[in-house]
Amino acid sequence: MKNLLTLFFTFITFAAMAQQTAAPVLTGKTEIQKIKDAKTCPWYQPAYDSYKPDATVVASLKKALPANATFLVFGGTWCSDTQNLFPKFFKVLAETGIPEKQVQLYLVDEQKNSPEKLEKQYGVNNVPTFIILHNGEEKGRVVETVRQSIEADLLQLLQ
Repeated sequence: MKNLLTLFFTFITFAAMAQQTAAPVLTGKTEIQKIKDAKTCPWYQPAYDSYKPDATVVASLKKALPANATFLVFGGTWCSDTQNLFPKFFKVLAETGIPEKQVQLYLVDEQKNSPEKLEKQYGVNNVPTFIILHNGEEKGRVVETVRQSIEADLLQLLQ
């Protein structure tokens, strides 16, 4: 009986520790500040700080982006590709001077669903997906991975 109680308390302790360390899965329309929060997305800031975008490509991207371009961005906080590309994408936007208010961020669960279901309207099957819109019309998208870099792939969409 004593061994059974010890085993039970050990299991409860490990279960509690696992719940405390697991980052929450965020879903729905989300403010960008939420993914920058180390408590909800501890992977974001270190990757953002360490990424060095190609300055020449960023300068060209800045010229190529229409002033009123907007971005629809879909991702999953649970997804390793999102964790890789979100910090790079937002670093590139910061360096091009694109205000965050021109980005609509939607997070999906592991089944790639959000409460708003906007991912269905735009045919998002993989995350992350970065969609460039100009006057409400899609100009292109980067899906899940990049060929060269996030800044080079975005620039290629605009040329």
